[in-house]
Amino acid sequence: IISITLIIYIVSPSAVDLFYNKLVSGNYFIWMIHSVFCIITINYLFRRYPMIDVVGLKYVGRDSMIYFVIHRLIIYSVQSFFIYLGYGEINIPEFWTALILSIIILPVAAKYIKV
Repeated sequence: IISITLIIYIVSPSAVDLFYNKLVSGNYFIWMIHSVFCIITINYLFRRYPMIDVVGLKYVGRDSMIYFVIHRLIIYSVQSFFIYLGYGEINIPEFWTALILSIIILPVAAKYIKV
């Protein structure tokens, strides 16, 4: 599985913007296959070698729906705030603000919101 994942990535690297479901580069169908292989590979590696989970990614996977929904709310809130301040385009302070707030808010939300 790991070798198939690497071969697909090397032969046909593809990228999709998940929010807009828009192909950024490569082939959409190959990207879908590669994504499934990546999920299987990561799942295999984390089950086989639990010591590689040094940053707690298994918790992100377990609470992924909470993270998925709430991170968009954080991004929209930060974007609205920066537009209110007069910034037009996405900028570096906006990015870092959204990132830091996500790192703080998402684990707290996952702890208190159970699906």
